[in-house]
Amino acid sequence: AAAQAQAEADKATAETEAAKALDNAAKAAKAQATAEKNAETAKAAQAKAEEDAATAKTAQATAEKNAEAANSKVSDLTEQLAAAVKQIEELESSGNVDEALKKQVAELKEQLDAAKTAQNEANEALAKAQDVAAAKIAAAEAAQEKAEEEATAAEKAQATAEQTAKEATEKAAAAEKAQATAEQTAKEATEKAAAAEEAQKVAEAAQAEAEKKAAEEKAAADQNAAEKVIEKINAIGKVHKTNSSENAIIAARSAYDTLTDDQKALVTNYDVLTKAESDYDALPQTGMSGFHKVFAGLAALMGITGIGLIKKSRKEDDDE
Repeated sequence: AAAQAQAEADKATAETEAAKALDNAAKAAKAQATAEKNAETAKAAQAKAEEDAATAKTAQATAEKNAEAANSKVSDLTEQLAAAVKQIEELESSGNVDEALKKQVAELKEQLDAAKTAQNEANEALAKAQDVAAAKIAAAEAAQEKAEEEATAAEKAQATAEQTAKEATEKAAAAEKAQATAEQTAKEATEKAAAAEEAQKVAEAAQAEAEKKAAEEKAAADQNAAEKVIEKINAIGKVHKTNSSENAIIAARSAYDTLTDDQKALVTNYDVLTKAESDYDALPQTGMSGFHKVFAGLAALMGITGIGLIKKSRKEDDDE
């Protein structure tokens, strides 16, 4: 019973531990799912950031190309204007001023001013594109770093979930083993209890049989003893004031007194004995001395037949 109780306690403990382990495994799996979702979100954000960075780099490249073209145009116009101005100066020094050339110089100046304005705008656009590209690249790098962190967290959560699931499986197996042990112990206890009960039944049946046999043997022995006394009483016959009657009565009385109470109850002719004793005492004395009567009485009380002793006593009296 103690072993069964201990097995049941171990089973309950194992089941509790298994339940906790399963709960932890569920929490770990949920944490893993959350980490994986965060990793996917971070990965998507990284992809978007990289796409934005690529777009910014393309815009930067376009701005650089535009700025380069504006710079080239400004450089060309500057050279053309310088050449035209030099030509005008040479004409003015020779006194030959060409109005068409002056007009051309004026147009070149206007073009140069427009080119410089475009150059400034291109440079500003380039600077802005560079700033945007730098920000997008930084964002992409940050997104990549976050994605890597989330991926690491997801891997760690996965490892934790796998370890927790392993522990839960082991504890569940331990709970099943404890349950099997408890069931086996209970089965063995039940079998032992049944065997003990069967053994008790067998022992009780054997005891009952032995008691029955002993009772039968006792009854037979009691009946046999009672029959012998009955025979002795029947052997008294008709009572006379003789030694033979006296001896028969004494022998019957002595035999009866040695019986147990149960055996005495089986003597069906005890009244014959008591009547014989009464009848004998009522007969007149024919020669038996008071000593002989006392001696016979003592012999009866001592469980002795008394016949031999009385005869011996009579013989000794005769010899005297």
